[in-house]
Amino acid sequence: MSFIKRAAFPVVAGLVLSLQFMAVAGVQAQQPEELSVKDFPGLAAPPVCVDDRGMEVTYKFTTGEGLRGRVVNFAAAMRDPEVTGKPFILLDAPLLAMMTPQFQNLNYYHECAHHELGHLNKLPKEYSKAEKRAIEGEADCQAAKKLGAEIGYRREDMNILYRNLTSIWQQEGRSYDHARARIGGIDSCYRSAPHP
Repeated sequence: MSFIKRAAFPVVAGLVLSLQFMAVAGVQAQQPEELSVKDFPGLAAPPVCVDDRGMEVTYKFTTGEGLRGRVVNFAAAMRDPEVTGKPFILLDAPLLAMMTPQFQNLNYYHECAHHELGHLNKLPKEYSKAEKRAIEGEADCQAAKKLGAEIGYRREDMNILYRNLTSIWQQEGRSYDHARARIGGIDSCYRSAPHP
């Protein structure tokens, strides 16, 4: 199966699952039009997510616009500074809806993990390059464990996901070593989790 459900639509992916989270202190959040998962055929329903402070994380479905015109590549974990730091995940729903459910769920759980693990307690600029790589790995790991434990993904689901990631990273010009290392980390965490 192709990782793009509608092959005629060109995908310009941007930085997939890269450091997309933002603690947007001092930046007024642009509230996207109220859309829901029902507005996008092919989009899997996101899981319930609660941040490290016990606040429920909401999902905001957009058509690609983020904060002040910033384009969101699939998904980004954020906090709204205007509403007591209310956590949310901003989703480029049309782009994400074209991807397989395996890829969609990895995005949901990855961005949720940034909230659960407290990664938004610091501004992105406060993290060193090494710390950014580490927290991306932590979010990947937590997401992979949940794909196995909560959704019940089997090896065939993970193989579909790995083909998705490899294809997207190739489109972005990422190296084979990058894809192999990132997928290796995800797979190690997936295998370490209990499965139903």
